[in-house]
Amino acid sequence: MAYIPKDREEFIAQIRELLDLKVIEPSKSPFSSPAFMVRKEAEKRRGSCKNEDSATEKTEKKTTNEVGRKTILIKILPPLYHPHKDDKMIIEIDASQDFWGAVLKACTDQNEEKLCSYVSGTFTTAKNKLSH
Repeated sequence: MAYIPKDREEFIAQIRELLDLKVIEPSKSPFSSPAFMVRKEAEKRRGSCKNEDSATEKTEKKTTNEVGRKTILIKILPPLYHPHKDDKMIIEIDASQDFWGAVLKACTDQNEEKLCSYVSGTFTTAKNKLSH
């Protein structure tokens, strides 16, 4: 996915701020992600990530009651596009036994794919049993 220069500048500023707070550590990985997350409590119990309590204390104090602990701290997503009537629409879906997700994109006249909407969720126990 290509980001506009303004978005890249914002990413760099946010990363610098998080590095200064010692919430994140520098990475030498060739892979990148447009989101920064703190793992949920269940993931911490499974041992899939280090303890992020200091990150939560430094960045989430004011919103803990509103959003809940151990949620996504900072999420940088591309702006949503409002499709024109001539745009071709693309729906991408994926599902597993327990989870599902969908992305709606518009293909513009310049053959660019623009994100219009996205949604995800989990199947209820009843729906999960019906699928087997």
